[in-house]
Amino acid sequence: MYLELYSTVKLLFGRTLCSYYRVFQMKISEMIMAFLLPYREWLW
Repeated sequence: MYLELYSTVKLLFGRTLCSYYRVFQMKISEMIMAFLLPYREWLW
């Protein structure tokens, strides 16, 4: 009983963490791109 509950909670928590991490990664890359935008003309 306890083990089943633990695995269910772990699964739900893992899924939530994964989706949050994906959104966080997207936001971070957007911020980096926005930060590098002024420098892009003379970098590339």
